[in-house]
Amino acid sequence: METNSSTGREFGSRVSSTGREAADKAKSVISDLSNKSSLGVDEIQSRAREYVESGENLVRQHPFYAVLGAAAVGVVVGLMMRSRD
Repeated sequence: METNSSTGREFGSRVSSTGREAADKAKSVISDLSNKSSLGVDEIQSRAREYVESGENLVRQHPFYAVLGAAAVGVVVGLMMRSRD
C-alpha cells in the first residue's frame, strides 16, 4: 500500500509541476503577444498622425484646391443621394 501511496503523490506532484509550467508558458506567450500588439497600435497611430499632418499642410499650402475638392465631393455625394430617392 505504501508504494501506491507514494506513486500517487509523485504523480500528483508531476502533474502539478507540469500544470505550473504550462501556465507560466501561457502567461509568457500572452505577454509577448500583448507587447507586439501594442507596438503595432503605436505604429498605426504614428502613421495616422503623419497622414493628418500631411493633409493639414497640403490644405494650408493649397487652400483653393482643398475647397474645390471638398465641393466636388459634396456634389458627387449629393447626386448619389438624389438618385436614391
